[in-house]
Amino acid sequence: MHTFDRVYEIQASLKSIHSNLTEDFVRSHRSYIINKNHILEIKFLNQSCCEVIYSENKKALLKKMTFNKLFLERMK
Repeated sequence: MHTFDRVYEIQASLKSIHSNLTEDFVRSHRSYIINKNHILEIKFLNQSCCEVIYSENKKALLKKMTFNKLFLERMK
């Protein structure tokens, strides 16, 4: 797990970690959980995947379906 100031080794599944986090966190891809409040930019890579740029030029993948869900959520 990466935080602002440290990297932690955790022996838990992302599913179990995500279930203990607030709604500020989204499971963006099977390998990533991202804090929505720290997203700076989203770049479309292809029809099914995006790249999220967040704090200090760190990057993660974002499924297009998840992007659509986030966008629709913000429109409410």
